[in-house]
Amino acid sequence: MVDTSIIIGYLRYGRYRDFLHKLLRDGRLLLPGPVLGELYAGASTHEDLRDIETIRRSLGVGIVGTDQEQWVLAGRCLAGYAKRFGGIRPRDHLVDAVVAAAAVFFRAVLVTENLTDMARWRDELGRLKRRLVLQGSPE
Repeated sequence: MVDTSIIIGYLRYGRYRDFLHKLLRDGRLLLPGPVLGELYAGASTHEDLRDIETIRRSLGVGIVGTDQEQWVLAGRCLAGYAKRFGGIRPRDHLVDAVVAAAAVFFRAVLVTENLTDMARWRDELGRLKRRLVLQGSPE
């Protein structure tokens, strides 16, 4: 499973091409729906939109939805973090927490450029007896 940072690295800078194409060929590339939402929200040109549409069509069933339990788990992570470290703005962290919860539910390794922030959710998930496996940039 990849997060937004990996797709942005691919689209903007051509990074991770071999990694992503191999996963796509093998049918093992998963992209959480919230990542697709972040990509659309950040699209600033027609080319960006065209690239995102191409990814969406290429992935097909590789784009995975999030269900109620994943949202609940993400909310519990946010609450636990806020309790330990003080108030946070949930909207600043919600997508990352949901993506982390999705990786747990799909038993997928979450590949990210954003290890520091995702480690926060890995640790919170660990406190909830859930295991998130993270991998940094694949190159």
